[in-house]
Amino acid sequence: MDVARARGARAEIRHSIVRMRSFITSCVVLTVKCSFSLVSQVSGSSERPRISVYRSNQHVYVQVIDDENQKTLAALGTMSPKVKEVIGSEEWKSKTVDAAEQVGKMLGAMCVEQGITSAVFDRGGFLYHGRVKAVADGARAAGVAM
Repeated sequence: MDVARARGARAEIRHSIVRMRSFITSCVVLTVKCSFSLVSQVSGSSERPRISVYRSNQHVYVQVIDDENQKTLAALGTMSPKVKEVIGSEEWKSKTVDAAEQVGKMLGAMCVEQGITSAVFDRGGFLYHGRVKAVADGARAAGVAM
C-alpha cells in the first residue's frame, strides 16, 4: 500500500513540475508579446524619430531610431566613456536613476545638435518608472519634446 501511494505522489510531483514549466514559459511569451505590440504601436520618422530605451539590471542603453530609413541616428548608454566621465567609473553608479537621467540629458543634447527637437518615446516594454522615466525626463530637460 505504501509503495502505491509513493508512486502516486511521485506522479503528482512530476505533473506539478510540468504545469509550472508551462506557466513560466507562458509568462515569458506574454512579456515578449507585450514588447512586440508596443513596437507595432510606436514608430519613428525622420522628422520625429523614436527614442528606444533598454534597461538591464546594471545599465541603461538608449537609441534614437529613424524607422522609415531604418537608421540609428544616435546611441548612448551608461557604459560609454562620455557618460562614465560624468557619473564616475564605479560600478554601482551606473545603476542609479541619476545616471539614467544623465544619459537622457546627454542624448537630448546629441539630438538637439543634429536638429531633432521632437521625438516619440519607446519604453520597450518596461514600466514608465524609475530609470526609464529618468531617461525621458533628462531628454526633455535637454530640449527634446516628447
